[in-house]
Amino acid sequence: MNKALVAVLLILGLFACTREDEIINDDTSVKLRFSQDTLTFDTLLTTVGSISKKIRVYNDDDNAVKISSINLNTSSPYQLIVNGKKTKSQSDILLLGKDSLLLIVNVTLDPNSQNIPYLIRDSIVFETNTNIQDIKLEAWGRDAHFLKSGELEDCETIWENDKAYVITDSLVVKEGCSLNIKEGCHILFNYGAKLVVNGTLNVEGSADSLVRFFNDNDLSVFKDDALGYWRGIEFGETTKNNSITYAHIQNAFYGLSFAENIADSVFEIQLKNVQISQMLNNSIEGKTFDLVAENCLFSNSLNHLLDVDEGGNYHFTHCTFAHLGSGTKQEAIETNGGKLTLINSIVWGTSREELSVEETESYFLNNFIRTEQEGLDNQNTLNEDPMFVAPSLLNYSLDSLSLAVNILETKVLEQDLKGNSRDDLPDIGALEFIPNVLPQEE
Repeated sequence: MNKALVAVLLILGLFACTREDEIINDDTSVKLRFSQDTLTFDTLLTTVGSISKKIRVYNDDDNAVKISSINLNTSSPYQLIVNGKKTKSQSDILLLGKDSLLLIVNVTLDPNSQNIPYLIRDSIVFETNTNIQDIKLEAWGRDAHFLKSGELEDCETIWENDKAYVITDSLVVKEGCSLNIKEGCHILFNYGAKLVVNGTLNVEGSADSLVRFFNDNDLSVFKDDALGYWRGIEFGETTKNNSITYAHIQNAFYGLSFAENIADSVFEIQLKNVQISQMLNNSIEGKTFDLVAENCLFSNSLNHLLDVDEGGNYHFTHCTFAHLGSGTKQEAIETNGGKLTLINSIVWGTSREELSVEETESYFLNNFIRTEQEGLDNQNTLNEDPMFVAPSLLNYSLDSLSLAVNILETKVLEQDLKGNSRDDLPDIGALEFIPNVLPQEE
């Protein structure tokens, strides 16, 4: 028999013997299916140190598929067991048609570590026929109240300072209901999470025990790479009578955002002794709402510190607008319509113009403002550096040589942002000059 014919017959025989579920399908339409899209380890890791869970990967196609890679981050506290092998990365895994692959996922932390985050997140990333898919991993690192997406069930909700509150998605205060947050509470937000207030928010911090709203991925106070990590606090059209006292809001996309409200005599929000810092967009934004603020510090947002239009009433007394962060391009304050009142306040930044008030009824008295606008210099000090102590350290206290120190003759507010008493010749801005206090002590 011809040798070439024999070779052809052998090859045909091999194909005839190959089962359909072993023939590899490299079509890009083929995707894997998982028993879970998110794998949650809901046992507190600080109590056990290590947890393992199982998850299955399915090939629903009649033919086999080759999984090019399965990966975790190299620094991840998670570890995979694939076909009996412990790994963070595995390549070229053949999964037969209508078959499944069992993965065991382990997460391990040192229970004695002082820097364990509240949530430890990662993803198992699969590449198959150029398709990228993933399974989200979440583990509880520290004890906290974990609040998932949806409306608060209790119409009169009170959060006490027993442990931190971690908001994993969008938490909603219903119309006609209220959320009351007591002093010392820490409210942490997952990436992209937000608090939506359609009812009323009451934040009751104190000088010695602030309420803090910040990102959950890092326990440090300020990090540039955390800007915009969570969405912010959003107030809906039906919100009213909100009050935030002694609080610090940081590292969100926006600090406070207001939907358009009907102009009436009911104020939407009152801010007292509040700091809003490190926003990717605006510190405060919205349309046609009413705001009263005393002893507040707004700083280091990449867009505006205040951006409002289409009416509303905005009244600021003894506030500091410090627009000095790297990358800031817009004015500190931009209004279009409504009424803006600034009393005993500082508006300062890196731009020659930090104030844009178009079609706005304005009343400015005893302020330090950086602006090129005319007609404001009779009752205000223009383009005079207020001399903050250490802006690079986010310290906006006034230097002893500042012209804003001891410039006022009338005391409007008894205390400053931090609860320090104002003297008989008060200073302009949110922070009263306190002699013999080093920058790091502020």
